[in-house]
Amino acid sequence: MLSQQMFRSHADVPSRWVQEVEPALDTTWRGLAGLANTRVVVSAEELAAIEEGIERILAPYVTRDPAERPADGRGVRLMRYVLPEGVEEKGVEEEGVEEEQQAGRTGEAGEAGEAGEAGRAGGTR
Repeated sequence: MLSQQMFRSHADVPSRWVQEVEPALDTTWRGLAGLANTRVVVSAEELAAIEEGIERILAPYVTRDPAERPADGRGVRLMRYVLPEGVEEKGVEEEGVEEEQQAGRTGEAGEAGEAGEAGRAGGTR
């Protein structure tokens, strides 16, 4: 499958970035870098709408004429994993989501994301 090939070929990109690129970034760029690990419970139709919305937001930057890019701009890789859970995980995880959301827990870069934890979507970097 194409998705499996993409996962395998890009799996080491974040680790290499942390080792090779992040140390040389100035504080502004380093502060904007991060990881979002947000779990939501949605229907297939809602997930499609989320994906479409993200693509719509990114499209102007992806298709922008190079002459119109900002002088201080630089390439930024936005990696997005969309991983629907198996049916057997649904009941167990939903209980955890409700409890975690009520507690207001958020996960930041470097933390393992658990059910209900949110990264940037939760307002935390």
